[in-house]
Amino acid sequence: MKAYEKEAMEREKRRFLQVLYHDKKGGQMIYLRIKNEKDSEQRSYCDIEELAATGTDLDSCYVTVNTFKGYKRESSRIFNYTSIYIDIDCHRSDNPDTIETAKKRAMDILQEAYASGTLAIPTMITDTGRGFGLQYVLNKSIANTWRTETMIAFFKKVRKSIFEKYKETLCGDPMIEVDAAVLDDSRVCRLPGTYNVKAGKYCRLISVSGTYYELSELVQGCNLWDWKPEEEYKKVKEEKEKKKKEIASRPVVSFTEYRLPFLTTRLEQLEKLQEMRGEECTDSCREQLLFIAYSTLKQLDPTNAALRLQEMNMRFVDPLPQAELDHIIQETDQSVGIDHKGYYKLSNSYVIDMLALTDDEIKTLGIGQGLKRAAERKAVRDKKKETRKKIVELLMQADYLTYDEIAEATGVSRRTICAIAKEENLMRYSKAAQRQNHQKQKAEIIAYDSVRENVGQVSESANSATGSVCASFEGTSRALLSTPSVRGDGGEELDWYAWLATIASDNTIAQELLTLFRWSNWESSGFGIDLEEYLDQQMPEVMQYPDRLADLRTNVVKKFFGYYKEECAYLFGMFNVYLPGVWELFLNSGKGKSKKQCTYPVVDVKTETSEQREARIDRYLKNYMDMRFKVIEGTDEYRKRLDPDVLRMVKTVCMQVDRLKRDYFWIERKQIPTSDIKQCFKSLTYKDIVVICERITHQGTIRGAEKPFFYVLQSVWKYRHPDAAADQADRIQEQKKVTNKFNNFDQRKYDFDALGRLLEYTLF
Repeated sequence: MKAYEKEAMEREKRRFLQVLYHDKKGGQMIYLRIKNEKDSEQRSYCDIEELAATGTDLDSCYVTVNTFKGYKRESSRIFNYTSIYIDIDCHRSDNPDTIETAKKRAMDILQEAYASGTLAIPTMITDTGRGFGLQYVLNKSIANTWRTETMIAFFKKVRKSIFEKYKETLCGDPMIEVDAAVLDDSRVCRLPGTYNVKAGKYCRLISVSGTYYELSELVQGCNLWDWKPEEEYKKVKEEKEKKKKEIASRPVVSFTEYRLPFLTTRLEQLEKLQEMRGEECTDSCREQLLFIAYSTLKQLDPTNAALRLQEMNMRFVDPLPQAELDHIIQETDQSVGIDHKGYYKLSNSYVIDMLALTDDEIKTLGIGQGLKRAAERKAVRDKKKETRKKIVELLMQADYLTYDEIAEATGVSRRTICAIAKEENLMRYSKAAQRQNHQKQKAEIIAYDSVRENVGQVSESANSATGSVCASFEGTSRALLSTPSVRGDGGEELDWYAWLATIASDNTIAQELLTLFRWSNWESSGFGIDLEEYLDQQMPEVMQYPDRLADLRTNVVKKFFGYYKEECAYLFGMFNVYLPGVWELFLNSGKGKSKKQCTYPVVDVKTETSEQREARIDRYLKNYMDMRFKVIEGTDEYRKRLDPDVLRMVKTVCMQVDRLKRDYFWIERKQIPTSDIKQCFKSLTYKDIVVICERITHQGTIRGAEKPFFYVLQSVWKYRHPDAAADQADRIQEQKKVTNKFNNFDQRKYDFDALGRLLEYTLF
């Protein structure tokens, strides 16, 4: 291949991608490369230039017509709909000359259709080697969301109608076929500038009209159906609404006038049952079946009811005697009801019971299905009520049971127990009670760089440091923090929290226990609930014998610090909390690193090197506690899928956002309060974080971001707020209009609108 030909195909490829994905709005383009029947490769791209750099090798290469969420090419993962693609095949023969002749005939037919206005001129036409690919690119792509369900349904209707139109236009030639696979949302099209192995030719872009279409324009341009102007459409719609109101205002018709479909179905079910049972019909079965059938026939066809019943009886292997048949007719004719006479109104449940229908027969006949489903739903509701009643009894009577033990006893999850306890106001733990009765107070974490090592701190400094990491409990009734025990003849409440707070001013051990309990209720701590349960059990005895307070502190350290050593190290290392007795026990247990509390050196942010900054961030991240990232980092699948550098950056930003002091940020020309940004980050689930990391990785632009913090901040905000993403797409589109010169066709050498040049290869 000559150099200028290769350069021309590269330009065709880029031109094709720029037109097809001109409004992709962040969706990912999927590239498919088929080496042979057993070997293929699939990749996703966010950048058009990166996709265009895939080369012009000797493998068959395709791209998706629409864009996707992620790297999987599945209809359920469509991000937005960008174009309507028509694939015309002319390869019903192995002879290359025959294929070329068929292609010429196909283009002659299409040229005539375009010239006469029967079909709209496509936005682009490609010569795929053994046929043609036609693209009707939308002016604005359609996002795949629940808000656009109606628009997507309209898009698919237009797409199918255009496919049928082309199929009808080209049906006269047996060598030409319109591929029905274009109706698949995950459809791929051959990429210009790449090699078609079967044809032995390169796919070429042969025409670009530069016209982007609205769906309404395609309906009119392709003459799919009569398109009414806006005013006429509104008038017809108003008339329909007026007619609906007139129908709604008519007097209500009695339901008895609409019983015919039900009765017809009932008779068909009885006849089918008669055929199914055959010789197995006993005397009682035949009598009951004919009795039900006669009441049905009297309502459907009163004149011929007796004759039709006689015919039905004769279809039995052993018919019912005539005397018994006459008895059924006579008894039914003489019946009188409240609103009926001469027949019985029989329910489905009566039919099921009288005919002793089995489950298989009920399922086959389709009778009484509504009744059966109602019974099943009622049984489920009753079971839930019984379980809830048992849970409430355990919450009220068995104070010694934990939530986990109640969950195991009742066979439900711990989350269900917590929800029921909250609804019934029977909560046992301080965190749940505090959320229910008080507005949750956020912990104001002190700046990492402001941590200092001080000697000889007094109790006031300990309270100050503890308050910086714990939600304040001042002014909160202890009765709301846990289920109180009861002592004494008068039944007064035992409030150990208030007791500790009272003696803490003179008792260092009580102050340390109080500080540990406050810190354990910080929402990132892991042992708050367990510690509170333990204190609820032990404190009643300690209050009677205060000299045992030191032993309780020792037991608390041994029981909980061994299981939660990382969090305890975080307490002593990151926050300057002065707990000398606890610190000494912690060191003696072998969990501490040294007899000196860990402190971080003071860092001048302005002069620190990039290596120092990375090391400082690593220290912070090591002690940053967020269960979402623990789940992600502890899952093998996520570790393989996610870029560790991107995950680390997102984790760093999540940590920094929680400590922001600014009032607002600017995102897509809008002033966003910092409180809203914090709430946005807090609302993310671990799955949301995985999706965000994957999107940032696929886009690949974070590597060149001058301020990665703002890059991640805006990415998260746009993920949660699609309006901001739409504003970004509009802004980029406005910039393209200024810088992109592809729409200037006056400077081009070739006339792309001339239909006679549709098969001429063009160089861009």
